[in-house]
Amino acid sequence: MDEYIQEMTPSGSGKKASVNTDSVEVMLLDDDKIDAEGHMLLSCLVMWCCNICFGLMAFFVANSSRHKSYEKMRRLIKISRYLNVVGVLVTCIILSVFLALYFTHNLGNYLPYKRVE
Repeated sequence: MDEYIQEMTPSGSGKKASVNTDSVEVMLLDDDKIDAEGHMLLSCLVMWCCNICFGLMAFFVANSSRHKSYEKMRRLIKISRYLNVVGVLVTCIILSVFLALYFTHNLGNYLPYKRVE
């Protein structure tokens, strides 16, 4: 194990690496942090392009997660992600139903203009 640590330590850096084999500590690095701003941006895109209700709910959930503990932040970001996905799926389903009804001539009688055939 000591040879592996010496290989990983840059030579001439003056730093020593030590390992305590009795316990393992896990530290959060900057890469492990959750990006709440990215999820807020995704919520804005869903709100503007797909579904304003689900996008707005996801935005508020992602915004409220910014100053919470790590576990609460992870949970709220997950909820925000699910709300975004549901918003996109609901919009796709509504659009598919509308287009199916329109092209099968069942919706043509309810539109404010006459369909030209």
